[in-house]
Amino acid sequence: MSDTMIVVKANRPLRFFAIAMATLVIVAHFVGHINLTEDWLFWIVLAMSANAIQATFTGFCPMFKNGKGECVACGVACDAPSCQPTEAKETR
Repeated sequence: MSDTMIVVKANRPLRFFAIAMATLVIVAHFVGHINLTEDWLFWIVLAMSANAIQATFTGFCPMFKNGKGECVACGVACDAPSCQPTEAKETR
C-alpha cells in the first residue's frame, strides 16, 4: 500500500468537504441559483467531489500525487519518510 493511499483512505474531513461541495452545487441548481445545463464549471466541481469521495473509500486518487509520485494530498501531513519533501528529509 502506498503512502498516498494511507493518507487519503478513510480521510473523513476530506470526505465531508467533498460531500458538502457536491451538495451545495446540487442544491443551488435545484433552487435556481445556477444552471448545470449552462454553467460547465460546476461540472468540474462535481467531478472533483466525486473523485475525492471515492478516494476516501478506496484510497486510489491520482490527483493527490505530483509528477514524481510524491504525496500532495490536500495539505494533509504524511508521516512516512518517503512522502516528505526533500528539504524535510535533509534536516533530519
